[in-house]
Amino acid sequence: MEEKNKFRTCKKCRFYSSVYVEYAITFQKQKIGICVQTKDIVQADDRCEQFLSRPQQTKAATLEHLDFVIRDIEVLENIFYDYKD
Repeated sequence: MEEKNKFRTCKKCRFYSSVYVEYAITFQKQKIGICVQTKDIVQADDRCEQFLSRPQQTKAATLEHLDFVIRDIEVLENIFYDYKD
């Protein structure tokens, strides 16, 4: 069980929110963050019992989406090349 939990750090949890420091030109990510579940300040490598992995985000392109894109490209082609229907 210990082996399984060693990869469950706060930075991979869905409740972890990173802290950034604002500089003159850029932002810098810090090694601390806020746990939204426990409302505590935590290190990125900490572990706790409330760990839940982040939801997987998938991007799908359906045929309907592709049809819309093709139609938009045809309209742009007609505008740029001044085609007449």
